[in-house]
This record gives sequence, C-alpha cells and structure tokens, in this order.
Amino acid sequence: MKLPLLTLCLLGSVALCVGQTAPPPTPAPPPTPATTPAPATTTAPATTPDSATTPAPATTPDSATTPAPATTPAPVTTPAPVTTPAPVTTTAAGGLSSGAIAGITIGSIAGVGAVGGGIFGLLKFTGKI
Repeated sequence: MKLPLLTLCLLGSVALCVGQTAPPPTPAPPPTPATTPAPATTTAPATTPDSATTPAPATTPDSATTPAPATTPAPVTTPAPVTTPAPVTTTAAGGLSSGAIAGITIGSIAGVGAVGGGIFGLLKFTGKI
C-alpha cells in the first residue's frame, strides 16, 4: 500500500471524527412599551377688524379674550429594566473540556501514525518489505 494514500485516509478519518458544538441560544430582550406623543397645543387666532373707514369697536372681540384650552402633559414613561440571566456553565462528565478531548484524540492518532510510519520505514530500509 502507498504511504501517501494511507496518510490521506488516516487524516480524513480524523477530520470526520471531530465533533461540532453550537453555542447556546441567547434570549431576546423583552420589548419596550410604545409611548404616544402628547397632542400639540394651538393658540386662538387674534382677529382685527378689516375696515379702514369705520372706527374700531370699543370692546375687544370674543376670540381675543377667550383663553386657550388647557393642555395636560404627556405621561413620562420609563423603560422597564432589562435583566439578563447569568450564563450557565456546564462541565463534561469526565471533567475534560471538548477541546482537551479533541487534542488527546488527535495526538493519539498522530502518535500511532508516527510509530506505524517509523516501523514501515525501518522495514522498508532493511529490505524486509
């Protein structure tokens, strides 16, 4: 069997054995309540007589003395405080992280491959293969 083909198969099997993990989903923040703007206030228009030849009336028109309607301010709303849950940490049953387990696995496979390659090279060099 050819050594490059054997090496490629060995590395391909290592690449397929590596597990993948996804991070836990993060909760979405609660929606904030919508606020409506306060209604705009308007003032009553002042009226002036539009006659140049007639004298001005002795009393002021009703629209000038009528006070503007009272307005109430919009209620002040404060956003609800956003609470984030504390992150949950979990450990593996054996106490090793997934990175440590992957490192041990890859190192073991590489070590076996190196020993096998050394034996193969030694036998090839001595002419027994």
